[in-house]
Amino acid sequence: MDIQRTVLSLSFDSAKNQRRGEALEQNGFKVISVSSAIQARYEIEMGQCGIFITCPLVPDMVSLDLIALFRKFCPVGTTIAVTSIRTSAAVGPHVDIEVDDANDPGGIVQGLLSRLCEERGAA
Repeated sequence: MDIQRTVLSLSFDSAKNQRRGEALEQNGFKVISVSSAIQARYEIEMGQCGIFITCPLVPDMVSLDLIALFRKFCPVGTTIAVTSIRTSAAVGPHVDIEVDDANDPGGIVQGLLSRLCEERGAA
């Protein structure tokens, strides 16, 4: 499996994380879903370096810390924040792709597929 298609998805909402995982897997991504920041930190430190997704239920400080950790361990990885009005100003500027919570999971899939097409076109 291409590392660019390996997704680490963090959400405190297990049903949303499951829907997100199913949508991504249907589009050829391998998904590791976690429900705590500690699990996400572990996966990042173990080299899950393709794509990292955080959601608006995760506190901003935790998301920002995990995004920084991901960038340290995975400098060429892609970061995605699913945002709400509460989180877009704090987290949005620090990620590669921002998706409004109302568009999760379809917006994530669309954003990732567009990014992969752009990267292939630039190569």
